[in-house]
Amino acid sequence: SAVAECSRVNALRGALGSMDAFVVGSGDAHQSEYVAACDERRRYVSRFTGSAGTAVVTHSGAFLWTDGRYFNQAEAELGTDWQLKREGVDETMEQFVSRSIFPPSKPPTCLKLTLQYSSSPQY
Repeated sequence: SAVAECSRVNALRGALGSMDAFVVGSGDAHQSEYVAACDERRRYVSRFTGSAGTAVVTHSGAFLWTDGRYFNQAEAELGTDWQLKREGVDETMEQFVSRSIFPPSKPPTCLKLTLQYSSSPQY
C-alpha cells in the first residue's frame, strides 16, 4: 500500500543519520538481472517491479532511475514520495549525486542497502 511504502521511505530517512543517501540497486550478490524474492530490495523500498533500476533515498527525496523500457511502468508503480529519473532524458544518477549530495568539498558517506525480511514479503 502507499502508506507502507511511505513508511519504508521515512524509515530509511530516519536510519540515514549522518549519512547522505541509501543507494538501493536491483541486483543480488551475483549481479543477476532477475533476482530471488529475498534480494528484491529496490522493489521492497519503492514498489517498482521492473528488472532494471536504482533507487536513491536522501534526507529530502526518493528517486528512481530506470531505462526507457520501464518509464510507464515506473510511473504507475511509484508512489507520490518518489521522483522518476528517466535514463537518457534526465540527469544521470552520477550527475545527480555529484550535484546534489556530494559537492566537491564534502566527502561521500553512502551505504548500499541490505534488507532482511520474511520469505513471503508483503508488497
